[in-house]
Amino acid sequence: MYKSKEKLKIVMEGLSGSIQVSKLCKKCDIQQSRFYDWKMKLLRRAVNFSEIAKEKQ
Repeated sequence: MYKSKEKLKIVMEGLSGSIQVSKLCKKCDIQQSRFYDWKMKLLRRAVNFSEIAKEKQ
């Protein structure tokens, strides 16, 4: 089981383009569907954070 910080690191590495997602998933021993699930959750949280920050302005 990966901790939140580890998931973030994996997703950020995948988003960087420095490695193909398929190779990253093999390296981390996860399925690509799990990577994309983590990615979507991260992006949703980023959008929510952005919306909250705008409301506070």
